[in-house]
Amino acid sequence: VDRLTALSGGNPRVIEELLDAARLGAHADVGPVLQQWFEATFLQLRPAERAVLRAGAIFGERFSSSGARRIVRGALDEAELDASYEQLERLALIRPAIEPPDSTDTWWRFAQPVLVEVVRRGLTAEELRHGHRIAAEHLALEASEDPAIVAEHFRAAEAAQAAWVWFHRAAKHALRAEDLEGALELADSGIRLGPEGDALGHLLLVRAEARLWRGDPGGAATSAREAMGLLGRRSLAWVQALCLTSAAATRVGDTTAQRGLASEAEELLRDDFVSTPTLLAVIRLASNACDAGEARSVAELYNRIASVARGSLDADALQAPLLALRGTLARSRSEPDSAIADLGSAAERFTALGQPRSASIVRLRLVDLLLHAGDRE
Repeated sequence: VDRLTALSGGNPRVIEELLDAARLGAHADVGPVLQQWFEATFLQLRPAERAVLRAGAIFGERFSSSGARRIVRGALDEAELDASYEQLERLALIRPAIEPPDSTDTWWRFAQPVLVEVVRRGLTAEELRHGHRIAAEHLALEASEDPAIVAEHFRAAEAAQAAWVWFHRAAKHALRAEDLEGALELADSGIRLGPEGDALGHLLLVRAEARLWRGDPGGAATSAREAMGLLGRRSLAWVQALCLTSAAATRVGDTTAQRGLASEAEELLRDDFVSTPTLLAVIRLASNACDAGEARSVAELYNRIASVARGSLDADALQAPLLALRGTLARSRSEPDSAIADLGSAAERFTALGQPRSASIVRLRLVDLLLHAGDRE
């Protein structure tokens, strides 16, 4: 009885149907019983109530009043919508759902997932495409909504261009959450939709970063190089791809590649204007080259970076990463005193700037250096 109650979603009429089926020996497979009951119940509803369920089913098991309203816009007025929600809740076909943070909307949940399937089967392909497009556009305005859900709605609406944009956002969101498998899956979902040029380059860039952090430097380098071939040369995304290629080369000890990448970075610094994000990316690349043993080429690059940074409007914000790079360079040159002083100062500046992650990375370098220098304290 407990199992049948759970399957019914708390609907007393469904419980009766399931108990009758169980008495007839059909308890092993109650799926068909649920489907038949919901199909019959759906057909007995008033047109307005069926319209609300159709709109809700486009969104999935959970939907908002405003979302359903957008899909049925013009077909039902507010009074009909309110009466429909009231009756559907009374029939235990839907129930109130927990509202997302910061939402002022009313949210509903279908009593059973099988009801969503039953309702969707009654929609034509065109109705589904149109509904998913409206759902995607509606959810895209919700700041709290998962970008992956928006992407899936655009994909179901066969709006490929909008879908790959949202798959890219979702993949970046997964990366920030350190969900590397999720980031790869979402980036690949966007790539399978057939984007070209810059759009494909951005998706490959996410794939490269996820592969790097998964411990696949070879795959990361391949994706990053592909991205560089598609992204606008010297754009920030292209520079980020350059840095990921450098990081991958560091992981596999490819010093030849590092020398070539350092030359690319030096070319960037010859522009009349170098943005702060580009400068930070070049600093990161130079640090990678140091770790790969290219101290000599980095020494020349560092002087150029420091010169450009002095003329930057963000000169103060660049001091911490520059100190970290100088300390890394000193460590590569076996100058422990200078390295310890610069890395310590860099960690303090990153902390003052409210960048704890960067401060932690620099402190790890400093601890490693102190251990090798024999300073156990």
